[in-house]
Amino acid sequence: MLSKSWGSTATAMMWTLRAEGRLFHSGLPHKGINSLEMGMEAVNYVQSQFYKDFPAGDIRLTPFYDAETCLEKVKGYVETLNNGEERGERVGPEGEGGERERVCVFISISDLSLLPTRGPCSKYTLDIPEGIACNLDSKGFHRLNDATKEVLGESKPYSICGSLPLVGDLQRAGFDIQVCGYGHSSVYHGDNEYCSLSAMQAAMKILSSLLDKFN
Repeated sequence: MLSKSWGSTATAMMWTLRAEGRLFHSGLPHKGINSLEMGMEAVNYVQSQFYKDFPAGDIRLTPFYDAETCLEKVKGYVETLNNGEERGERVGPEGEGGERERVCVFISISDLSLLPTRGPCSKYTLDIPEGIACNLDSKGFHRLNDATKEVLGESKPYSICGSLPLVGDLQRAGFDIQVCGYGHSSVYHGDNEYCSLSAMQAAMKILSSLLDKFN
């Protein structure tokens, strides 16, 4: 066989994009940013812009692109993202006021374990932590609710999501579990979280009243 000569060759430019999300409490997922989804959104933008600026085509017709020019363009795309000139979709769980953080996504993976294995040497392993739900019909809840009304004048129980495995263990062991807090929910698990002495004083009165109700 006659060997065919190469008219030209091409290569690939390697680049790495690091996405830094934001950790937050599992009970307030709308305040966190999933770094994986954030990276996917960014790569989607970078790729779409890249192919607009450097369209593919027939090698005989498409001009050759300078490697340094291509890299500088990619740097520019990332700079645009960091400057907030291009924003990802607001997706993910909503907060109480309907707000959503940019590129905040918690993906449903309940069906992932049903996917086939990729080969004889690998398989999918899925760990799903359990959440808990307080019993709103228990004596503990009603007495805590009444004690709160006595001290604060009102009680507004509400629920958030989250996983508390040790608390869940206590609940399964037969304990009446109620979760309550008396700080400021606006700064809960936020930077420089704080509470007021007056709120802590009210909390002690509520707990004291609760104990009296069980005596």
